[in-house]
Amino acid sequence: MTKVSIVKVAGRDRDRIAVGVRRAVEMAGGLADRIRPGMRVMIKPNLVAPPPSAESGACTSPLVCQAVADVVRELGAAPIIAESSARGADTEAAYRIMGYDALRGLGYEVVDLKSDKVVQVKATNGRILTEIATFELATQVDAIISVPVMKTHDQGQITLALKNLKGLVTDGDKRRIHLEGMFEGATDLV
Repeated sequence: MTKVSIVKVAGRDRDRIAVGVRRAVEMAGGLADRIRPGMRVMIKPNLVAPPPSAESGACTSPLVCQAVADVVRELGAAPIIAESSARGADTEAAYRIMGYDALRGLGYEVVDLKSDKVVQVKATNGRILTEIATFELATQVDAIISVPVMKTHDQGQITLALKNLKGLVTDGDKRRIHLEGMFEGATDLV
């Protein structure tokens, strides 16, 4: 059974957020049994579209991704923060508004998947997608850590880690999932 943890952190203090992220990871069972030295690990935030401000709550805070990346680094793996915003949305603009450029300045690898090579992957037992148009990087990493934002969605009560994986497909498949079955299509991505 999957474990989920939620830790409330007041404010936007980097150190407090780092402590909260570490606590959440520990409560969910930690990463040491999944992340090994030498692995390449994608950290997948939720940056659906460029928000009006970094405080809007619609996108994953770069401080949360930084804390996850630090945990991954401590385990000897190479973290890569990567996202492809919603269909027609500018991922780089979302990165700028949210503050991910500061992470780049600190040496964190932050990738706009929309500029990556597209590859086709078979979806075993796919209900909406039998073949997925994804980004080459997503097929080359050893693990993917989804770092979603808890928020509502017009096709469901809430969206979390599973729907966040839609950022790993091209705009055409994102649209198809929305039109043909949001949650069935999201499970095709697992």
